[in-house]
Amino acid sequence: MSSVVSTDTLQAAQQALRRERRQLEDERHAFEQFLERVRALEPNQSRSGPAGPAPLAPRHRTGLERVRDAYTETVMCVPHYHDVYDEPYAEHLAGELGEELAAAITKGSQLHPSLKRSLVDAARQAVSVRESLLELLDDEAAAIERAERELSELLDELASLLNQPLDRLEFNALRLTRERLQRLQTRCDDLAARRQDALRRKYQTGLIDLEDFGQYLYDECPSTYPLLSSIADVGRLIDRTLAQIDRSLFVTT
Repeated sequence: MSSVVSTDTLQAAQQALRRERRQLEDERHAFEQFLERVRALEPNQSRSGPAGPAPLAPRHRTGLERVRDAYTETVMCVPHYHDVYDEPYAEHLAGELGEELAAAITKGSQLHPSLKRSLVDAARQAVSVRESLLELLDDEAAAIERAERELSELLDELASLLNQPLDRLEFNALRLTRERLQRLQTRCDDLAARRQDALRRKYQTGLIDLEDFGQYLYDECPSTYPLLSSIADVGRLIDRTLAQIDRSLFVTT
């Protein structure tokens, strides 16, 4: 992309997408491991009739203790856990699986069949959400790559116009240059409109709110809407060049 428009914004956005994708992959894998470990556990069965004396046996970890171990050793062991979450066990559990399940896991004593089923369903949902987010990130990365190519083409054409001696062009050359600039302006506006439509479609997935999308992906970037920001930068450059041409046309008439 032309040096007259900084590439820092889009580069930072692409780095943020790669980082978030790597973290989501790690989390999806962690929840898949957690799911398999929960599936392998035998739930406690309800007993009917009077209970006899419990046989003396070595102390084994209960089903719920193994659930807690599994969560700690999988979901809370992703490489970015402390950098991104840094939450106590119960708080993170509630955020991922819901407060009701978190209370049953942290305060309960037995892994009943119904609780195991709920845990399996919640773990599946956590995997599914991350798979959907990964698709969203792939779409976003592809959109940025396409738009970056289009912006580069616009800037290359704009650079060829700026390489002319604009202050010495005759009237007809100025008029033709202005027409080319207006076409570039239309293409830039169209790119911005398509980007806004794409963002609206993303919000309609229900995975993330309109206000949260930029914060979720680009909170540490120069702009929380980096593609629109870069398009606006190019648009402003076209507008400034058009204004310069208009001044020259006024002088030559």
